[in-house]
Amino acid sequence: MPTSYARPAFRRPRHHKVAAFSLASLLSLSSLAAHALEPYKAEYRFSVDNAVSGLATRELRRQGDLWRYDFSSAIPVIGRASETSQFRIDNNGNVQSSQYNQAFRLLTNTRTIQLRFDSAGQRIYAQKNKENTVYPYQTGAVDQLNLEVQVREDLIRRRKLASAYFLAGTNGIESIQMVSEGTSRVQTPAGTFDALVVRRIHSNPKRQTRFWLAPALNYLPVRVQQNDNGTLYTINLNRLLRS
Repeated sequence: MPTSYARPAFRRPRHHKVAAFSLASLLSLSSLAAHALEPYKAEYRFSVDNAVSGLATRELRRQGDLWRYDFSSAIPVIGRASETSQFRIDNNGNVQSSQYNQAFRLLTNTRTIQLRFDSAGQRIYAQKNKENTVYPYQTGAVDQLNLEVQVREDLIRRRKLASAYFLAGTNGIESIQMVSEGTSRVQTPAGTFDALVVRRIHSNPKRQTRFWLAPALNYLPVRVQQNDNGTLYTINLNRLLRS
């Protein structure tokens, strides 16, 4: 979900200043016996109002019962972004977040975010740059990267989206909704896919985010579009590097 699937606010570009970093939000939108998803690596091509473009990669790996999801993107000269999520998936397909890190540089601007999920202590520890926040833990809370994993697990296992998803951020947990808008055939640099179209409902009516999830690829996002106050971000699957 685009992932990833969550969501800093952006203004219409002074194009070189907005660039890729709604990407962390868009690409914001991972063995059926125990887990629905398999490790993979994919490359995406993105554009901002068809004026700024670049490449991004997403990689899902598994080490024992621990999963790691990595995202990275770059626009030459302008900047780059990266995210890492570590988590487990229980036998019922529920993501159990452990740790999340985000870092980006956009020209001279930099930002770092860290989340640590302490289920035993019932706390979530958040840090944005050097500012620390602690708030109550909530079962089912996910980070903005592995939210995509939870959505895909739900679609593969349960054949439906959850009524709500709980997204942890630097200031607390937000309840968000994903709704299905039916199916569509979508053409990408990686090929043409039949896809389920999923829309994230935003509280701001000027923001619209849609994900095209391909059942043939275990609901991997093959396209993501976000209209953010008139600025259009588009992401397409460029190639599947490993599955």
